[in-house]
Amino acid sequence: MSDYNPQDPQYNQAPPQYYAAPPPPPPAAPDNKGKAVAALVIGIIALIVSWAVGWVPFVSLLPLVLAIIGLAVSVSARKEATASSGLATGGLVCSIIALVFSGVFFVSCTLCTVCTAGAAGLGSIF
Repeated sequence: MSDYNPQDPQYNQAPPQYYAAPPPPPPAAPDNKGKAVAALVIGIIALIVSWAVGWVPFVSLLPLVLAIIGLAVSVSARKEATASSGLATGGLVCSIIALVFSGVFFVSCTLCTVCTAGAAGLGSIF
């Protein structure tokens, strides 16, 4: 025998109502990690190149240019980045150090070359 009774309150309830799912969260802002990584890589390359070829008088312009590009990219990445600001800061520091080294090497080696040429009696380069 069953205990089913249509007058029982548990059987006279309305069916459950289902609600719509909440809207999805807005998409996260893209993190421009690529610029920060590029700034770090350019800064490291400029630092290495400034030590490797910094003593060659006119070739030392290459790390000087790389350091300036690294500075520009790292400042741009620091303005835009949220989570990757450490990479951009590392690129900024490496670029500043490379800029100082290559600037000192460029000036000192160019002056040394000019003075040596003058002492050897080759005349004025400028």
